[in-house]
Amino acid sequence: MNPGPAGSEPDDAPTDGTDRLSLPEEFLLLALRDADGRRQLSRSVLKVGLAGAKLAELAALGAIELRGRNVVATGLTTATSLDHELELIRDKSRPHTAQHWVSHFESGRELHRVFESLAQKGIVDHVGARAFGVIPVTRYPERNHDYEARVLQRIRDALAGGTADARTATLVGLLDATGLLPRLVGRDADAAALKELTHHQWPAHAVAAELGAIAYAEEEART
Repeated sequence: MNPGPAGSEPDDAPTDGTDRLSLPEEFLLLALRDADGRRQLSRSVLKVGLAGAKLAELAALGAIELRGRNVVATGLTTATSLDHELELIRDKSRPHTAQHWVSHFESGRELHRVFESLAQKGIVDHVGARAFGVIPVTRYPERNHDYEARVLQRIRDALAGGTADARTATLVGLLDATGLLPRLVGRDADAAALKELTHHQWPAHAVAAELGAIAYAEEEART
């Protein structure tokens, strides 16, 4: 069950002319409840997970890689919506760890941008509402289940021992690191298969480390 080469085309790539989703889009799509479009994780956890998904997308495209403990740009030019993030990594005078970049890329604005990207593609609806009749909120209930169904099938196949492409393995790692995976596939996922899939997924490890650091800081603040 070895992941395919980074950037390889996943089995669920659309063949009907629609866009393939990026890892940030896949991650946030899975983080929404289908019926009402509410988040299944806290906003803070989603921001960290999305930051890790950005690193994972750039790595899958071959634009960055992990050398030792640090993330470096490879020099490969590729078409991506993450040009700003790539330029930040490329232009630093010295390299930084993956956890540093996860912390740096956390952004509530980016959550909104990616959710709106899903809405523009007709995968979810943009629904405005007011919590308690006062606070404006936005929900993104599912409109087209085909995308999510394909992604979930990739994940289930991978956890059942099938061949997993690199993007699926990375996505599973991100879902596991943020605690979202059990909500999607239950708690009976094969532990050995999960470990094999996620062992080398450094963006997911960086997400787990950042969430751990946040939890530690919050605990320290309470004592």
